[in-house]
Amino acid sequence: MVILSKLTRDDVHKMMAWGKHQDPRFYHYNFDLSTERGFDMWYKSKKKLFSRKIYKVETLEHVMVGFITIKNIKWSTRTAEMGIVFDPNHLSEGYGSEGMREILKEFFDELHMERLYLRVAKFNKRAQASYLKVGFKIYKEEEEAFENQLINDLLIKCCDDFFMVDDEMYAKYIFMELTKKDYESLKCK
Repeated sequence: MVILSKLTRDDVHKMMAWGKHQDPRFYHYNFDLSTERGFDMWYKSKKKLFSRKIYKVETLEHVMVGFITIKNIKWSTRTAEMGIVFDPNHLSEGYGSEGMREILKEFFDELHMERLYLRVAKFNKRAQASYLKVGFKIYKEEEEAFENQLINDLLIKCCDDFFMVDDEMYAKYIFMELTKKDYESLKCK
């Protein structure tokens, strides 16, 4: 069981105690801020009043294990995208799936949205399994520029998930969605 609530500026400090991903494909998820100004800038970049909402995921003992962002909210079409980041020390413990179930309640039942999208790297099998587990469905696969272009040389040398096109590194991504109709049918089971 987890607790979902709005992420506050004070919560940003808690992420400094998170573990570090050892797999270079996930380095861009490591939380490496070290100054109050850096914390402020990160928090402000995540907190956009009308187009984004960000929630922390805590254990029942109030240990912050992750955060989930609802971004690119389009109120006119009742759609948005989801992003999710969890402390590497707490992966594969079920907190991600539980956190997503809570965010889906918020998204569909409280915000009255119609469709939630997400994008996941094809190599991230653990995340894909979690998304499928809570009801997301795959609707396409595409190659796109990788999120972290700063470590191209390292990733190209160590991982066969990446390729270069015109000095830019690419990876395969899976695009998933969950509709309110599908969510409602899952709630009935």
